[in-house]
Amino acid sequence: MSHIAPYPIHGGEKIRAAGLIRLLSHLGPVEAIVSHQSLPFLPSPEALPQVQFHPFNFHKHMKPVLRYYWQNRALKKHIQSIIKNTPIDLAFIDYQFYGKYIDMFHQAGIPVIYGTHNSEAQLTWQEIQRYSGKAKLKQWVLYHLQVWHERLYFPHADGFIVVSPKDAAYYERWMPVRKILQIPNFIYPELYETSPLSLPYQPRKLVMTGNFTVFQNQDGVEWFLQQVWYPQRLYEDFDLWLVGHGSEEMLEGIPDATLKQNVKATGTVESISAAIQDAAAAIVPLRYGSGTRLKILEAMWHRVPLVSTSLGAEGIDGESGTHFLLADDPASFGTYLHRLQNPNLRQDLIDHAWDLLHRKYTLAANQGRLEEFMEREVLSDCL
Repeated sequence: MSHIAPYPIHGGEKIRAAGLIRLLSHLGPVEAIVSHQSLPFLPSPEALPQVQFHPFNFHKHMKPVLRYYWQNRALKKHIQSIIKNTPIDLAFIDYQFYGKYIDMFHQAGIPVIYGTHNSEAQLTWQEIQRYSGKAKLKQWVLYHLQVWHERLYFPHADGFIVVSPKDAAYYERWMPVRKILQIPNFIYPELYETSPLSLPYQPRKLVMTGNFTVFQNQDGVEWFLQQVWYPQRLYEDFDLWLVGHGSEEMLEGIPDATLKQNVKATGTVESISAAIQDAAAAIVPLRYGSGTRLKILEAMWHRVPLVSTSLGAEGIDGESGTHFLLADDPASFGTYLHRLQNPNLRQDLIDHAWDLLHRKYTLAANQGRLEEFMEREVLSDCL
């Protein structure tokens, strides 16, 4: 069950949700309750024969505050109908604040795995630092609602999935360690239209991908333009493409035109492959965030070298200088982008990143980890 609309697959949280559905379908038949917004884009039965989709209008029924602590009657009825008509061995609740439904499954004798995309309360805490006045107070109240929900409900799950070691450490403060498994964000070839071959790249083209309506990406772009792009005159040697939902509006909202020289925005694109596969480099200039960044895995898949902040690459088990280049200060960021003009360095980074991706960040690499987790004592006693 997930409030995310995983189809069409645009953006990190949708990639994660669609990937989990596909991963679970490799283990057995899946009854998937997903947002009704996916209804026009759901894959054909032939594409995912193991999955039966049950669209539900989460946005209509779930009130912003009440959804943290009260079961929704319509969703509860939806779940009960599925349980009544289909034998269910395991429930997987995906993302954010649906912990109050854990006991409902338990009452039907169904064990529950709870999946997280990140530590949502920690993201809210980061937003608090950026606001003032009523906006700050609103986020402060939201933060405490989220933390209360996490501590009240999440420990009831029989298994708990996180995407990074940092998120695991956060939840381990009040949850049994044996219940927690790290399954990082991952990708699979069917997501992309092109094969990941080494293609000629455009030496001037830099890309940053993401959802630019979220503050983490907005802050990253602002920092990069103000501290790196303009002061170091990178616009003389490169073109920067912002690829993804909200990028056009965000770029228009930056009032200083001098910061935007040779910066372009695509908005939502039909194919991420076509947008980034010929880039000289991908940048991840993030200073806030939680979880792991799918934008890094997508760059690795398309054989595009990366320059990132340490936080941007957080949760990716790679090393600076081997799999990507890490730069937390403006001077290093600009220097590394120029250094990627060295063909030997560029190829070494691409090759090592490609190997790392296939060892740890594909669906195939993580299927066995989930199977093993389900066989642990914490779940085997329930199943």
